[in-house]
Amino acid sequence: MKRIAILGSGTPCAAGAPAHLSAMTPPGIELVPWPLPISAFPHTPFDHVLVAASHAAAAAEALAGGADALYIDTFGDYAINAMRALGDAPVIGAGEATLHAATLVARRFSIVTVWPRSMRFIYDERLAASGLAARCASIRQLGEPVDVMARLQGGDGNVTARIVEACREAIEHDGAEAIALGCTCMAPVHAAVAQAIDAPVLCCSRTGYAMAIAAVLGGWPSSALAWPRVPRQRVERLLALASGSGAAQAGGDDACPVCPTTPEG
Repeated sequence: MKRIAILGSGTPCAAGAPAHLSAMTPPGIELVPWPLPISAFPHTPFDHVLVAASHAAAAAEALAGGADALYIDTFGDYAINAMRALGDAPVIGAGEATLHAATLVARRFSIVTVWPRSMRFIYDERLAASGLAARCASIRQLGEPVDVMARLQGGDGNVTARIVEACREAIEHDGAEAIALGCTCMAPVHAAVAQAIDAPVLCCSRTGYAMAIAAVLGGWPSSALAWPRVPRQRVERLLALASGSGAAQAGGDDACPVCPTTPEG
């Protein structure tokens, strides 16, 4: 049995794995929700640092707990490259996977999301990191209120209608040929939106998880050439910091290996 640990700021770990992902899980794979040690949301680039640290610490704990792969169930892919430096286990993020998948079904795509415009920086970062900014026709953000997740899970028709309208505008005015839904919380309305749009509509939660399953079945290790492995003592410092134990002290290799730290005699 292979275990995929799922991490994400919106993952209801106490309630178990998201139902739409459990329905996709094939025999021989177990989806294990993994809690985050620090509760935070990336409202700004400053907050993003804390969210990334929390995800990196959770990833280290999940791998130590026997996870065979990591799936980040959020478009922000927080700490994805840091996670890949932890070992050979494949690490798949919903955002990165969906952006690449969109280029397999269309030449140009748009991102449609319920996140506010103040969080545009997350989409810009993911597009830049994936090298796919030139393939993105537009980013349309609805700017829904804070209770949007509950409204989406409850099947709020008004929110769904606004998403459909934004998708149509991206196709008709921006030149998009496919739509990437830019938040995993939009999974409950994916089917309704896809049915109303005459173009491929990718649910980032399902798309990312499908890629994680493929990585496990295909045996795709994270490249140590791309992401040099981090020594365990540095991982322990992050875990101590995340747990608030006060043991995150400086190690012996903290000095820059290039810049001199003492005057030459």
